[in-house]
Amino acid sequence: MGVNRPAKRKPRGLWLPIIFFQIYLNISVFLFAFGPWPWPVSNPVELYSFLTASHILLAWGYYSGYKKALRSPLVTSKSKTDWLRISLILNLVMLLPSSFSRTGTFIPNIMFGLAAPGEAYQNAVERSFSGGPWVIIEYIRIILAPLLALSFPFVVATWQKRTTNEKLCCAFIILFNISMYISMGTNKTIVDTVLLVPWLMALAIASGHLILSKKQKLILALGSLTAMFGAFIFFGYGQTQRSGGVASGRTFGPPIFIDSDPDNWMTYAMPEQYQIYVESLLRYLCQGYYALSRAMLLGFESTFGVGNSMFLSRTATSLTGMVELGTHTYPARLEAAEGWGELTLWHSIYTWIASDVGFAGTLLIVFFIGRYLAMSWIYAILYTDKLSILLFTYLTIMLLYFPANNQLMQNGESCMGFLLTLFLWLLFTGPLMRKIKTIRKKKNLNPQTKICSLPQA
Repeated sequence: MGVNRPAKRKPRGLWLPIIFFQIYLNISVFLFAFGPWPWPVSNPVELYSFLTASHILLAWGYYSGYKKALRSPLVTSKSKTDWLRISLILNLVMLLPSSFSRTGTFIPNIMFGLAAPGEAYQNAVERSFSGGPWVIIEYIRIILAPLLALSFPFVVATWQKRTTNEKLCCAFIILFNISMYISMGTNKTIVDTVLLVPWLMALAIASGHLILSKKQKLILALGSLTAMFGAFIFFGYGQTQRSGGVASGRTFGPPIFIDSDPDNWMTYAMPEQYQIYVESLLRYLCQGYYALSRAMLLGFESTFGVGNSMFLSRTATSLTGMVELGTHTYPARLEAAEGWGELTLWHSIYTWIASDVGFAGTLLIVFFIGRYLAMSWIYAILYTDKLSILLFTYLTIMLLYFPANNQLMQNGESCMGFLLTLFLWLLFTGPLMRKIKTIRKKKNLNPQTKICSLPQA
């Protein structure tokens, strides 16, 4: 057992995540207010005051986490368990069964997903709801979620220190998963991967695991932008092919029936097809803020900690028989009151969290998200801590989907993966760590006293 101590000179980039997410979230609010969709918000003062407070508390939480991480060295163990190898092996074992469970074939049919993404998406949705004997694969993935999620971020964040076999295995796993989701007609995994890789490489650079020249950094930046553009094109194409998608025309359908503004400052000079792509992206990015504005007009009915997640609320309902755990969430009540679809439209993460703790409590949760983002990022840089790298990856995905929904909590695998990772990370960086440090500082500590070994983070 030892206390890892950072280098005397602070690494660069410790403030990078909060700078990025403040810019990203504020731009998303700006585009909601001034973009091509004329959202009929009836309570703008209440809405924008809440969003402003949320962004401030996210930054405040990050600052508190920054101070905490720098003054509290991370305790790790000398466990010899190779968690990365275990993660890679489990991923390889689960690839073919997962593909069959989700697509109906062991080898993903990429050509079908590219040729008819709308039909592929509908097939995937129907297969997901139909269950069947292969649903056991999804339960296994839920149980193994943190281990399955570990290999991708850790290998990329420590790329130059990994063996050739580890790199090849990780690359194969990533490409197989992307091909599987392409065959399902979904773009989420592609977009998530494209957005996460630059962050993980930035982490590798900040922690000294990836040494690049200025020219190489420029190539990396251009490559990331090119990949993001490709993901954007695939997203737009997928949206136009889905049945009932508003991106196929210039109208946002029920329940508000609004037309995009072709003369908007952002899109008026674009060809029509590119206007549809941009409008589709902005519809996807911003519609949750309108649902938030409507939810703020409803009264609060607590769902006792499970309403922020469709997975948790459905599980709790099936175990307890309390249907109100699912029907009393803000998204469910908004659908009942105004027809804003719980499963078909976005609501923003704030609306989901508020189902459990109200909107004031949501601001407190946002504070802690900022705090844990800072601590996981800094611990990942200073100590290459596996749990911190994984938690930072989860929180990055969560923040990227802030305008849309509580992304991590909507399916079993990502929900349990995040909750288990957060629990273990808090266990090894919170009160337990401070207790160990206190024991070590006692002058009369018996040399024969043994401190129980912790799993390596």
